[in-house]
Amino acid sequence: MTVFAASNSAERQGFSGMKSLRLLLLAFAAAWLAAPMAEAAGASAAAGDTPAPVRVVGFPWRAGDPPPQVRGVALGDNEQRVRELLGEPGGTSKMGSADVLDYSALGLQFVLTKTDGVAIIRLETTDAAALDDIRVGAAAQDVLAKWGPPHEAQERTALYNAGNWTVTVRLAAQAPKVTDLALGLNTIKWADLAPPQPAPPNPAANKAQPARSNPDPNRPQANRPR
Repeated sequence: MTVFAASNSAERQGFSGMKSLRLLLLAFAAAWLAAPMAEAAGASAAAGDTPAPVRVVGFPWRAGDPPPQVRGVALGDNEQRVRELLGEPGGTSKMGSADVLDYSALGLQFVLTKTDGVAIIRLETTDAAALDDIRVGAAAQDVLAKWGPPHEAQERTALYNAGNWTVTVRLAAQAPKVTDLALGLNTIKWADLAPPQPAPPNPAANKAQPARSNPDPNRPQANRPR
């Protein structure tokens, strides 16, 4: 089982071929649930704790709800809006034909497409921001206690869906701690990040060409200079 732990550059290279944000987010992950839950249950039993009262938990957003803003930036905002709110990025790069704005001092990264504006917001540090009080560095069991089981999970990444946008929670490779949060659209015009498609074959080009006989060099040819 491969645990997703690629570097940013490797991630961007892989992202360029994705056709949907759902596939992209899945690349960021049922083992996710099992380990932290087992650890929490074991620690509670060892301490002889009385089980806590059952309370209603769940992802706070539903289909149709607007996604939360991150430092004033919302999914769908254009690049000018991001720069007005946060200033100039510390670095820029490309993800396919999409633009990536890195605000490493803030622990934030934005991926923008031409058709949808801000398509992904990544939170990379504890101080970057919080999504419903969940931050990078939080324990996996705290996420489960607040949001409940994820809608989808693969390896060490969990997905919580709210209609056409998704929050991903990625765990560290060797510990049940949140190492990366991402907020992104999952139904968008993804042509910006899709690789160019090869041209369809041309049947006419594949038709057999009539064989051409090689002229005898010793035989005089018409219009051949003498």
